[in-house]
Amino acid sequence: MCNSEASPNPSSTPSSVHGLDLPPPGELDQLRRVRIIADGEGFYPSRPAANVISAGIQKLYDGFYPTWSDVSDRTKQGVFNEFMKSCTWSLSEDRIIQSNFKKKASSLLSCMFSKARSNVRRPGWLGSDYWDKLIVYWQSPEF
Repeated sequence: MCNSEASPNPSSTPSSVHGLDLPPPGELDQLRRVRIIADGEGFYPSRPAANVISAGIQKLYDGFYPTWSDVSDRTKQGVFNEFMKSCTWSLSEDRIIQSNFKKKASSLLSCMFSKARSNVRRPGWLGSDYWDKLIVYWQSPEF
């Protein structure tokens, strides 16, 4: 798994992590964010969290990044900020949620690229200049 060098900083938006007034996992809080909990190396419920992370990657992908570890710190933080807008969790789980976020983002980006390679079709969210560079990269010996 790729490790992110950016350290998501939930204190930049303090309302994103709650302590005492959380709804049960899978339910929405008063700000319409889904409550998640850590589940192994992922989240429960998994689908809402994965959808938000995928959407954030697609919205903010802004460079030639073959893997999550290559993504700029600014973009990684932006994707995490999008995640915090839609998900909430207990402050006691903050560290594991951040760790699981990095693992999930890495896995999702890899899956998105794997699907694009298999289909030999550029996803709409990916600029053609980045697509062309990725094709060259995927054909290289280092890949």
